[in-house]
Amino acid sequence: MKSSSAGLKVNFESSCIRKIKAEEVHEVWSLEAQSYPEIPAEHLPIERYTRAQRDAPELFWGHFGNGKMTGFIFGTRGAGSKWKYDSMFKHDSEGAVAYLNLVCVYPELRRKGIGSLLVKHWVTYIEENHKDVTKMCFICEDELIPFYKQLGFTYVGPSDVSQLGPTQWYDMECRGPAYPKDAVNALI
Repeated sequence: MKSSSAGLKVNFESSCIRKIKAEEVHEVWSLEAQSYPEIPAEHLPIERYTRAQRDAPELFWGHFGNGKMTGFIFGTRGAGSKWKYDSMFKHDSEGAVAYLNLVCVYPELRRKGIGSLLVKHWVTYIEENHKDVTKMCFICEDELIPFYKQLGFTYVGPSDVSQLGPTQWYDMECRGPAYPKDAVNALI
């Protein structure tokens, strides 16, 4: 799949983070498929994104530069203490746990602060608008643990999630409203 962000340079002064629209779901799905080719296609159904955008639009955000999507973040809410594969498919608007299901940035735009901005926005939005959420949790690959730790998340340990291919995933969490404001300010 060809990246639709080819040649895009991000001007952060003219960029924005906003909710993903229904007509943008296909691009979100395509970006994840490009970013995680090792995950079996049956575990990346487009219906997951369609449902998330419909059921939890307030937890589904995109970063846009020069009018083009550069990355996205989405989550759901539930009652389980850890992120599970099913977290991506079920949303309980009254659940006390916010599951960060995915942060994804076009490969050629990574390491430019877009992922940090998306995480900061998502966490801040939850803290300000979902005061009944007591914890945020997700899984990540081992090389991303330091990235999330610098954003205030805590490493919990190896995850038992196995549906996402051969990669070992690791549980991370943040108990709100404990998101460190110094980390937020460092990203601005």
